[in-house]
Amino acid sequence: MINFSWIFVWLFVVLVPFSKRAWFKNSVALLYKTFYRKEKKLTFLSLPDEIILNCLARISRSHYPKLSLVSKTFRSLLMSHKLNVERFHLKTTETFFHVSLKFPDRPSSSMFTLWIKPGQILTNQLEKNERSTGDTRLVQIPSSYYSNVPPYLITVGSELYGLCQCNDPSSNMLVRHKEILFWRNSPNMTVARAKARSIAFNGKIYVMGGCAANESANWAEVFDPKTQIWEALPDPGPELRFSSIRKIQLIEGKLYVRSNEDKDSVYDPKEGKWDVAIKSHLQCMIQKTLNYCDKQSCWWYDKNSKECRVVKGLVILNRNLGCGMIEIANYGGKLLILWDKVGPSQDKDIWCAVIALEKRDGIDEVWGKIEWASIVLTVPSSYVFLYSLLTGSATFDLSQFITFLYKELVRRNIRTFKHDKELENGRKISPKLKRAIEESKFAVVVVSVNYAASPWCLDELVKIMDFENKGSISVMPIFYVMDPCHLRRQSGDVVEQFEKHEAREEDLDKVGDKGGK
Repeated sequence: MINFSWIFVWLFVVLVPFSKRAWFKNSVALLYKTFYRKEKKLTFLSLPDEIILNCLARISRSHYPKLSLVSKTFRSLLMSHKLNVERFHLKTTETFFHVSLKFPDRPSSSMFTLWIKPGQILTNQLEKNERSTGDTRLVQIPSSYYSNVPPYLITVGSELYGLCQCNDPSSNMLVRHKEILFWRNSPNMTVARAKARSIAFNGKIYVMGGCAANESANWAEVFDPKTQIWEALPDPGPELRFSSIRKIQLIEGKLYVRSNEDKDSVYDPKEGKWDVAIKSHLQCMIQKTLNYCDKQSCWWYDKNSKECRVVKGLVILNRNLGCGMIEIANYGGKLLILWDKVGPSQDKDIWCAVIALEKRDGIDEVWGKIEWASIVLTVPSSYVFLYSLLTGSATFDLSQFITFLYKELVRRNIRTFKHDKELENGRKISPKLKRAIEESKFAVVVVSVNYAASPWCLDELVKIMDFENKGSISVMPIFYVMDPCHLRRQSGDVVEQFEKHEAREEDLDKVGDKGGK
């Protein structure tokens, strides 16, 4: 068969003047190298997902928003549940402080996260009167990453309810049991809300704001988890339908709505009435002690004398708090304070300080030590602070998960037999457990990283699989906080447990050999 491409090249070479043939040869060589012999370059994303997840789990979550902009693949991995599992294995869980700010030139609010540069010795820049070194900053979260911002959490009994913190209004409310990690949908709110505030009181969930100020009928509503019904609260009136709510606090059976305006409101659930409330000090609980902060100093509540006392040792901080915005939070057992001051260019500098509190023995005094303080962001003077959000990574507890699974099966009238430690008898399966396996239609095997650490569990699994091979039982495995590939290949965290198991078997064989002699 004639190759027309080569005929074309041959004719072109003949027709081109001799002096230009060298140029033509170089051009053909370049085209050939570019289109036919192009080598595929290896990139980070060409690695297996499990390796990428392992790398991502070792860096601070504060880098994730920017990394989510690299590609869709990166974004999907950063938002995956597998990354949370990997962080749990590596013990790299973190606590984060988020703030929502509104700027005059942007239609929607912006979310920021407090970022601390790893490996740096942070200092108190209030003492040095210096500008920020950049070691601590409020970093903006890209809008594409908003869906991964943890929800606003409300606790009612054993259930956690979550409200979305995205800019787009939504009527969805999620719910999950405290003992598991997976969310499910609860009945929708009657109104779509964006970044609404909420609080639990007397077993009910009160939700306020996050919708248009002219939404008089359902500006505030209450959800009863027992009846699964939403009911509208009385209209607080146009003056108290705040467009921006920082938080809701429960004080002496009343709900105080803290706004970003010059007044607050209070709702009495018993009377079903609203009223104007004066602006009060911000408060948070640290080490079972209620702490307050205003624009002059920090306080703590003495339960013995039932009065507020000034926190000692914060003279420099008190001189710098100023008269602008102020916010406080429990940041890993320490007091975090955020405030703003007018900077040299008439913009506002947002300062942040983390303070370790110490209650000294023998005297009714609490002393504070500023671990670090610095400017974390400079913003236009017309900006508005909306609210703060403190989040932490989820924790994983196998026993809690199994307890929840057992209770759910029983609740659905499924006769369930659960493996208990009390049933273990040496290295042999008890007759009671063997009978339970024989009489069961299904076996749910929850496999964790430490599954191979128990010889008794492995023997139990062998017995279950014997019945499964006979067709008398169906096996449903649940791989809890582990990758099934690690078990199949005996790689990752399970290797150590299998090695220990084999060592135990060898020791038992040696003991048996000595006993038989």
